[in-house]
Amino acid sequence: MPTPSPVPDTDAPTPGTVPSLVAGGSAPSPAAPPSVGPSLPGGVVASPPEVTPEVPVQPPAGFLPSTKADTDAGNIPARTWRAAINGGGDGYFAVRHPLPVAQRCHVILYGQSNASGSDAVPVLTTTAVYDALRFSTGVRGGSGGGVTAVSLLESTDDTQGETPCSGVALQWTEDGTVDGAARLILSAVGYGGYGINQLVKGTAPYTDLLSRASHARTLSGGAGVSHAVAAVVWVQGESDGAMAQATYLEKLLDLREDLQADLRNQVPGDGEDFLHLPMVQPSAHINLGGGPALAQLEAAVRSPYHHLVAPAYMLPHANNIHYSALGAQMAGRAAGRALRELAEHGEARTLMPLGASSRGREIIWHWNVPVPPLLLDSSALPPTPSHGFQVEDEDGMVPISSIEVMDDRVRIVVARDLEGDTEVRYALDNNGTGIINGASGNLRDSTADAFWIDGISHLLPRAAPHAKRAVKHLRHDAADVILPGEVPLEEDAFDHWQFGGDSSSLTGLVNSEVLTRAGVLAATYEDSSIILHKDDPGSHLQGLVSTMPDGIEQTILVVLRVPTEVVGGTYQIIAGTADPFTGSGLTCDFAGHVKFSNTLNAFNLPYASAMTGGETGAWICLVFREGAGKFGLLLSGVGNREFHDYTTGTKEPVERNVGIGNCYANYSNCNDADLEFAELVLWNRCLSVRECIDALTRSRQRMAQRGVFF
Repeated sequence: MPTPSPVPDTDAPTPGTVPSLVAGGSAPSPAAPPSVGPSLPGGVVASPPEVTPEVPVQPPAGFLPSTKADTDAGNIPARTWRAAINGGGDGYFAVRHPLPVAQRCHVILYGQSNASGSDAVPVLTTTAVYDALRFSTGVRGGSGGGVTAVSLLESTDDTQGETPCSGVALQWTEDGTVDGAARLILSAVGYGGYGINQLVKGTAPYTDLLSRASHARTLSGGAGVSHAVAAVVWVQGESDGAMAQATYLEKLLDLREDLQADLRNQVPGDGEDFLHLPMVQPSAHINLGGGPALAQLEAAVRSPYHHLVAPAYMLPHANNIHYSALGAQMAGRAAGRALRELAEHGEARTLMPLGASSRGREIIWHWNVPVPPLLLDSSALPPTPSHGFQVEDEDGMVPISSIEVMDDRVRIVVARDLEGDTEVRYALDNNGTGIINGASGNLRDSTADAFWIDGISHLLPRAAPHAKRAVKHLRHDAADVILPGEVPLEEDAFDHWQFGGDSSSLTGLVNSEVLTRAGVLAATYEDSSIILHKDDPGSHLQGLVSTMPDGIEQTILVVLRVPTEVVGGTYQIIAGTADPFTGSGLTCDFAGHVKFSNTLNAFNLPYASAMTGGETGAWICLVFREGAGKFGLLLSGVGNREFHDYTTGTKEPVERNVGIGNCYANYSNCNDADLEFAELVLWNRCLSVRECIDALTRSRQRMAQRGVFF
């Protein structure tokens, strides 16, 4: 069909949405989306004949409205807007790093030829994507005098066709029809065959990107609307197949920091580093070492601003290196999904590899799974020998006898004994896609996201990235305690305990401080934890006491399972010196809340409703800090984190030592139940919010190596 003329930029809001994101305010209830005409190719709809001019507002707080209730179960006001961590306040804070959002958000596709749609012909999106914008010179077009903003649609320029831009816009709009999404302006800045050294600060492409960002900001100002550079989507790596992982990683991390600094006046956040870099992981030229792909994976682990949105092997290809038009739209949709999650929740959900261990010929590889269970899918993903898995030890590649998946782990049985250092690999060796010198696999989660084109549904899976992990060999005859390895202990702490194996784990790993039992305590040691069992009725003591006195300033980090037994009208004490009348610490109450209390302050954090994975029996991590007028509780579970900060009141120390479990409360309303702990860290100072977040992140990595996931 002929390509229609671009629709002039009117800056009209999408019907049924609320574009005004005012700092500190609440968004009105959105209206139901109206009927705007028949569906068109690419899942887009035609613009309505009439539009309402946009009303200029003050710059936004920087985040989309939270879906959290206005008050928590403790009747303490909770913010209805996600906000940056600032060390204070009286509500809930997102401890992730949300996407900066304004009335107009610029998303730039940057990298090699796949960023600009090489060979992605014929284009799919030939009708304007409603409410999204591009430059009048085209989605690949430059900025400058006379260049305006018009409605987004794709075009064919020689061999260049569909870019990922339309996929970003379509997914953003479809995922956000009920919450007042911002309007996107998109640019494709792709340079065929360019390596990362040709795209970093100081190069012509980098300068081109900055120029387009500046021009988009000028156009937004002229339209009287707030503006932000929301993200730079990185689509690159094939040309650097032989580059070492460490070298590419350093350049990739520096690139985002340089962009952040050079775009500072376009990224809201009062100096916070909110520029995000979603990445499409390259699958071609893996045989040259896989440095870029593995570096991108490492960046996603190390940085809260780098996000793997899709491995290229899951995308339909036009040839052995370029995406087809469908593949380009899928790449964009994967990035758009991540951007929407960042805007609303401060975190993009990604299927990511964790630790691997072996007993005999069995290897278990754990994964962080957004939507369990894991699946081996040879339909939505290209059929690949051994589903993309390989095992290598000191004697070379190890034959695989069987592969099966469970909720969050892959079980691999090999055909011979493992020798020495062993590595398990995914999508680094076997190619089922036809991608040149590439690799693929069949592992994904159970995400059911899909989109429609011309009446055909296409799955948008979360496929596993190219990855490898060292395998830790465990003994057959004993429960091994896996020490942190490359993840550091908290060496600045009073002490640090990791439980499991036997009573030797009651001795601290930093300063050799020993935990002693309160009361007549029965304990069971598991592989990576200790279970403190119910004591005799009437004594109500089931704790482990440290040698650290309760002080004015202190911080406790504890990893435990959510208790499975809660008796109505009673409390289970988790940590600190708390009893019903004095001391401070953490309890779990009969209504399903984690409660932080001291002699002057008390509030509840409802883990069951505030976080995914907070059900009884799930692992959670709590970081509890207290000091002179500073009290806070950071809670983390599968897929979410919440921070509750309370900045009034004073700390009243008691003549007791800090512990875990019920060390002191000998009262009938303190219910006895089995409590299971995996890790404890004590500091005799009040950590900052940033320190609490970093300590929790390290704990998550340490625990994952030991098979404890939260």
